[in-house]
Amino acid sequence: MNEGRGAHQSTVLKNGDILVTGGYDTIDLILTVERFNVLANTWNYVAPMNQQRALHQTILLADGRVLTVGGNSNNGSAALGAEFYNPNLNTWTQTGAMNFFRSQFTLTRLNDGRILAVGGFGSNSVLNSVEVFDPNTNNWSLLAPLNRSRFQHSAILLTDGRLLIAGGKYSANGNSNDYSDSMEIYDPTTNVWKLMRMPESRSQFTLDRLADGSILLIGGRNQGFVNNNFRYFPNKDRWCSIAPLQKPRYEHFSTLLFDSSVLIYGGTDARGYARDTELLR
Repeated sequence: MNEGRGAHQSTVLKNGDILVTGGYDTIDLILTVERFNVLANTWNYVAPMNQQRALHQTILLADGRVLTVGGNSNNGSAALGAEFYNPNLNTWTQTGAMNFFRSQFTLTRLNDGRILAVGGFGSNSVLNSVEVFDPNTNNWSLLAPLNRSRFQHSAILLTDGRLLIAGGKYSANGNSNDYSDSMEIYDPTTNVWKLMRMPESRSQFTLDRLADGSILLIGGRNQGFVNNNFRYFPNKDRWCSIAPLQKPRYEHFSTLLFDSSVLIYGGTDARGYARDTELLR
């Protein structure tokens, strides 16, 4: 990239290019946005956001625009509002703000095209609130709240259209017992959350859905680094252990490849920011 950044977000565009937004550098929050051209193998600056933000979320909409929302602003508080990026016009347009300030939350596109924002850290507390964005009206509406407040959790859409929310932290006071071993599954047809259990507590891990509908849980942290991984079968509500990471890490990324293997890269390990990658087959 043209500049180093952390706590940013990346989104794969419809043509395969990658959009990287915001984050922190060594001094301040970053307003700039970069686009990676996969054909030319080059990074180029594109139009900057309207507001600096880090620890935010971005998601690709069905029409090809990118929704960017939440995160921390330049004064350390949660960022206000949301904005669209149009890759065809290279423009940012502000849109409706969420009902709650939030950072370190999850943002997921449902099968009907609506966007679900779940939990996170608010102005001064951990949130259990959930809200949905309708791209047709540009409005946010509150839905049934989580059973447990949480941030630094992970989310993934199941094959049947339900949403799985897992792990995270209950509070930000630094207590080692604040890591969550609970998960919740949301049914959009009934607006109901079902509280369930994970094999162990952790935050800042990744979830990937395989072709058979099962879910891989990789890495993360609790009282220390963890390298054990799990596979979840939603149709049976059953967990099993899978091969561990060679190096424990959290805040990493994982990507499901065409051959059903998973590429794990980046994040934080015992030595600092991780540069190496691992492949889980």
